[in-house]
Amino acid sequence: MAAPIPQCDVVCFSERFCGKKSVKRNEVPAEEPQPSEVSSNKPKIFNYTKARYEVMRFGLSGFEKEKQIKTKVAMAIRLGAKPPRKEYKNYKVLMQEKLQKKLEEKERKKKEEKHHLQTIKPRKKRNLKKYKKQLLQASKQEN
Repeated sequence: MAAPIPQCDVVCFSERFCGKKSVKRNEVPAEEPQPSEVSSNKPKIFNYTKARYEVMRFGLSGFEKEKQIKTKVAMAIRLGAKPPRKEYKNYKVLMQEKLQKKLEEKERKKKEEKHHLQTIKPRKKRNLKKYKKQLLQASKQEN
């Protein structure tokens, strides 16, 4: 018993859809004002911020490559970008540097303290016993 085979509709695609609808040449686009008409109605406004930015970009071309990169990063930060992260450093190396910094700071403080002590003259402390003896001798001589 052979079952009858149903007939199928065959569909052929001639064009592939790529996401944008292409404007057909025969169709006339909506009326858009010509650039000459727009400029005649309004005077051209000079944008100082854009001009300043363009001058900065032009000035970058005169720098060396390393300085160019640093200046570009600085300009991007000024325009609102996030600053770059610090470079990775090995933990052991970082700890050694911190220890070295601490030692240098201690030495510097020691030198400052020593220099400070040399500049200030210490007050003389009187020995009470000697002072009392001198007072007694002076009072005996007066009598």
